[in-house]
Amino acid sequence: MKSLLGRVLTYILAACVASLTPGCLFPGSYTMEIRPTSNLESQLQSLYIIVSQREHVAEPLLSASRYRELLEEDRIRKYTNFVQYQPEAGTWKQTYVGPSQNEYVTIKVDEELIKIKISHKLIEKSGMLQFNLVVLAFFGSDGFEQVTVDQITLDAKADQILQVSGGSLSLQDS
Repeated sequence: MKSLLGRVLTYILAACVASLTPGCLFPGSYTMEIRPTSNLESQLQSLYIIVSQREHVAEPLLSASRYRELLEEDRIRKYTNFVQYQPEAGTWKQTYVGPSQNEYVTIKVDEELIKIKISHKLIEKSGMLQFNLVVLAFFGSDGFEQVTVDQITLDAKADQILQVSGGSLSLQDS
């Protein structure tokens, strides 16, 4: 009887510990939907979607004057995923795909929406490395604007909507 009770308590303890590890028992995914809120073709020139280990994007994200560094070729090769889009006639035209694409990151265009899905398996399979999702927008003479979702948000499995409008980006929970 004591051994059965001990095994049950061990199982419960293991389940509790596993539930504290993001995505361990119930692997899911993080999703973001990018929605334009105005005519972007007159303002937005390019939209870049970057999924990367935190260390590859940390320095350029320190200040707006360094955002352009995110687009350097040697950095792009290190990213887990990199895709560039341009607005065109009410939809998004894919203009560049980086050399590295990951099976756990899915980016789809549905008319004016871009849907990004990141499976928690990306984090698990990487040995729990820290990841960021960066959406970088280039508004021509108005410069760059970015929104970064960090590891904590990716682990929280909270779906979010990124609104793109006249020179700005705003992230909201869906």
